[in-house]
Amino acid sequence: MSRVQDERYLPRLVDAVEAARGAGIPVIHVVLGFRAGHPECAPRNKTFSALPPGAFV
Repeated sequence: MSRVQDERYLPRLVDAVEAARGAGIPVIHVVLGFRAGHPECAPRNKTFSALPPGAFV
């Protein structure tokens, strides 16, 4: 949570997860990590290639 600056983020996330579960929508948690320099991420991957150099290392 140290990366999140908005103090309202976690309460909103909890509300969203509870609403999804209440509606029968599966909620899946994923742990994500990369090696330094993100060699696992293809340059064409729009999501992961946009990560800052030290993110999720």
